[in-house]
This record gives sequence, C-alpha cells and structure tokens, in this order.
Amino acid sequence: MIAKHVSDLFLAAVWTYFALSLIYSLYARRIVILDVIFLAGLYTLRLLAGSAAVLIWPSHWLLALSTFLFFSMALVKRYGELAVMKRIDGDGAKARAYELSDAELLAAMGVASGYLGVLVLALYINSEKAQVLYGRYQLMWFLCPLLLYWISHMWLIAHRGRMPDDPVTFALHDRTSWILVALIVAISALAL
Repeated sequence: MIAKHVSDLFLAAVWTYFALSLIYSLYARRIVILDVIFLAGLYTLRLLAGSAAVLIWPSHWLLALSTFLFFSMALVKRYGELAVMKRIDGDGAKARAYELSDAELLAAMGVASGYLGVLVLALYINSEKAQVLYGRYQLMWFLCPLLLYWISHMWLIAHRGRMPDDPVTFALHDRTSWILVALIVAISALAL
C-alpha cells in the first residue's frame, strides 16, 4: 500500500543507493580516492532521495555546494582514520588503502574542497535567484564565515586525531557544530 504513494524517482534513488553501496562495499572501498568519491556520491544521493521523497528537485546550487562539502567530509573521514592509526601504529600507520604519507595530500584536497563549497555559497548569495528568494539576502553573507569556521573546525579536530568516527556522526555529537547549525538556521530565517 505505501509503495503506491512513493514516487518513482525516490524508488530509483533508493535502488541506486543500494547498488552503489554494494559496489562500494565489495570493490570501491579498497581503491584510493575512488572510495571517497563513492562516499561523497552516497551522501549526495541521500540528499537527492530526500528531495525525491517530497517531490522537490534540489537546485544546481545545492548540488554543487553539497558535492564539495561531501567530498571534503569523505576526505576528513579518511584523514581522521590515518591520524588515529598513527597514534596506534606510529610511522608505519595505514588506514584502508591509505598510507601515512598520504595524510598531507588528503588534508590539502579536503580543505580545498570544503572551501570551494563556501565559494559556491558565496556565488549563490550573489546570484539573482538568491536575491529574489531572500528579502534580506545580504544577511546570507554571514553564512560564509560560519561555514568556513565549521570546515576548519572539522579539519582541525581530524588533524589532532580526535575524529575516530564518520564526520556526520561526529557533527551530530559536537557542540560547536550544533551552535553553528543554529546560527545558520537563524540567519537563513532572518534573511527571508
């Protein structure tokens, strides 16, 4: 009965998520960089499935922002694993297919990707679409430093070896992330 009320697009997203998760688990998770692309893609697919469930297609701005942020989060996950393994195994540490010598490159790619997400947000705020949707769109500029702070915070925590979990799980239990989310929601509401 419930399946009749679920959109075909949502079902397609769920089946695609299932298939990609299976490919990730059986194959892609062992391949450097491909694994984080899969993780970022799976995060984005969750966003698309949620949009399909409510029959609202996300804007290209949201998809661009989420692509860069999710790629950064997937990289912070791998970087965090390396930092934790370094404490356990020392200089010979490995995490999945990554070696300790990869950590610096992972951090550079991840921070750059996160900051590109902030750039996408800034371009969106300056777009005609945002200026039409938000009566006080200028307030949205406060979102950029908040997002910069959050990305930097996540990477700093990972660099210090204190992110043993998935970054989403970490953010759900992190006081700083909760404060930043509250500020982002408040500013977005005020900008309307």
